[in-house]
Amino acid sequence: MAAICRFCGAAEAIAVAAWPEWATRLITDEADTHFGPRAVESVRTQILKALPREMREDFIAARKIRVACKRCHHGWMRRIDAQVRPLFIPLVTGSELLLTLAVQRALAAWVAKTVMIAEFASSEGVITSDRERETLRRTGEPPASWNIWIAKSSGHHWAARYVRHTAGLGPVGRKGVTKDTQSVTLGMGRILVHAMSSTVPGMKFELPGKAETFHFLWPVGKATVWPPRSTLDHYEVEDFNQGFNRDFGTPEVEHIGIA
Repeated sequence: MAAICRFCGAAEAIAVAAWPEWATRLITDEADTHFGPRAVESVRTQILKALPREMREDFIAARKIRVACKRCHHGWMRRIDAQVRPLFIPLVTGSELLLTLAVQRALAAWVAKTVMIAEFASSEGVITSDRERETLRRTGEPPASWNIWIAKSSGHHWAARYVRHTAGLGPVGRKGVTKDTQSVTLGMGRILVHAMSSTVPGMKFELPGKAETFHFLWPVGKATVWPPRSTLDHYEVEDFNQGFNRDFGTPEVEHIGIA
């Protein structure tokens, strides 16, 4: 039986990857330039040791999953990638970028698309609903219930990292707790992207740790010039992540393929 498109419901989905090759190349070049080959290899070794063997060479967002049809993949998804690709260059390298409201919307759409595709390859299961994915396809924007932030990061341990927490925070059903909420953090060179979504009506999100160093991408915040003055170092990012460990439990931690 052919897989259906999880975004438009078309009868046949093709295998697509959430994580484009250009993003991997961009992060690899920045990590090698800024942190040096030894630091990059150290990061790779430390992260891979914590992963199950079958996951060590297969970053979750790069796995190809039958989740989108040709029309979606070659249409609105490709347009989102093309729009944000030049925007990520200054963000990943720490260069100057004017974060207009339009730029923030474009970046938020890309983050939501990446999270929505990657969760179908996750052992923790899918959190987003059909309606949320249809909203992204139809409007080109994340659902209103999502929150997405961005911060400047300087720690090489987070230069290429994907961390996903899931939890059941809504009412307990007959079959026990159902996963309904997720927290995803992407470390990409000099930036830290954090997204939270939930299918629990009225769920409100608060960031642990140094929340004042994060800037809202979604809902869009004020227009601003990037990078900000405040930078999260390695210890501050770890403290931020530990806050979710306490509330959500053990996360999925994966390495964004740096060779």
